[in-house]
Amino acid sequence: MGGRRWTNDEIQTLEDMSGTYTVATIARRLGRSFDSVNLKMNRLGILGFEHRFAYHEPALHHARSRAQDCEKEMGR
Repeated sequence: MGGRRWTNDEIQTLEDMSGTYTVATIARRLGRSFDSVNLKMNRLGILGFEHRFAYHEPALHHARSRAQDCEKEMGR
């Protein structure tokens, strides 16, 4: 492992910002690389902003199917 150690303040900032800000934004704020922040989040089990909007494939399929059904009902 290379690079500098994570401080408690950096980890707290990471936890506070995750779920609201992108990994890239957090990385800039902390002065760390995208990969460093992403890896630390994974190791700590922290889900980022990007995961809040990730769709589960079956749910996405259901939504698309329902949209098609609605279009048929509307005569499109």
